[in-house]
Amino acid sequence: MRTFHRQQHLAFQGDAMAEIHRVEHGWLARYTRLPSGQRQITAIYLPGDYCEPQWLIQPTSTEWIVALVDSRTSVIPLNDDLMDCGSNPEQRQDILEDLLRMLGRQSSLAVALGRKSGIERLSSVLLELYERLAETLSQGEVLTMPLTQRDLADIVGLTPIHVNRILKELRENGALDVQRGSVSIVDSQVLRFVAANGYFESGLRPY
Repeated sequence: MRTFHRQQHLAFQGDAMAEIHRVEHGWLARYTRLPSGQRQITAIYLPGDYCEPQWLIQPTSTEWIVALVDSRTSVIPLNDDLMDCGSNPEQRQDILEDLLRMLGRQSSLAVALGRKSGIERLSSVLLELYERLAETLSQGEVLTMPLTQRDLADIVGLTPIHVNRILKELRENGALDVQRGSVSIVDSQVLRFVAANGYFESGLRPY
């Protein structure tokens, strides 16, 4: 078991990896750093996810991996048994299936970034995270995401100011609540409608 504090890196670009990490607690992010100093978050890893399952095929980190909050992972060594489907074929299969799920999420994010408006992008990302975590919720429980406005801006490719405006619209229309360093999903149905249509069911279009 490994522990990572908030903003501690699990891997840097170019690192040769000897293990895959399964997230047991916390949230991790993969990001690319641009020459301007900006970053683009390209994946979020939640409890139950294998962090960078493609390392099973090519054990080199192509981007940076950082803990968004204090996190804990279990470690799976990339030894010959795992790489060659030896003594633990079930775990290898689990990792490969998680890789397919990750590729599906990457495709959805590419569509959101390329073809959706700002409010559709942000709503789609929040809804996708909500649906990945919904099975862990108790009845009536509100899902809280430990994401700052900067984190959200770095996922959807908008400025923090633009993200702040969108969050205000979503909050005023009952979709979510925003506190310092976290976003809580209050009504996923409102979020789902906005993600699909780009406006609120009342017919009011956001600014």
